[in-house]
Amino acid sequence: SFGLRTGTRDQKAIVPILYLCQLTHYIEQQADILLGRDSACVQQHSRICGNTRPFSHLLNEWSLDGKWTVRGERAELDEPGGAVSHRFHARDLHLVLGPKSDGMPVRFRVTLDGEPPGDDRGSDVDAGGQGVVTDHRLYQLVRQAGAVTDREFRIEFLDPGAQAYAFTFG
Repeated sequence: SFGLRTGTRDQKAIVPILYLCQLTHYIEQQADILLGRDSACVQQHSRICGNTRPFSHLLNEWSLDGKWTVRGERAELDEPGGAVSHRFHARDLHLVLGPKSDGMPVRFRVTLDGEPPGDDRGSDVDAGGQGVVTDHRLYQLVRQAGAVTDREFRIEFLDPGAQAYAFTFG
């Protein structure tokens, strides 16, 4: 598992997914060297990042799950079931996303603290946490209705091909 701190409690942050995957790749390489095993990420024309299973996050830490390929400014999910998790403290959580390369939509499910978001859903998610990536744009995934508290966010993509660019918080 790997995590990254993205800011302090009172800061707004933008976290490019490309940077997250590149940093994951570097740390996996270092662990592989120390443990004498093959790297989970393979360098070719693009970088393929394997599972970095979620762990118990501290505030502003994240993790990736699934097989992601990094191409230029984005990470693209290669298989269904991949996810991004993040523990954050902000009223809003947004993610810049795009559909599959062929334009086909990608379904996703959002949870907060392991449960559907309900009243804390963003405008692009229903109360049960369901949503669909149809265009390249900023998706509002969380809008906390009450007091702003530390939350564990997770977005799981039910279809392959999701293109993820960057988180923003407000």
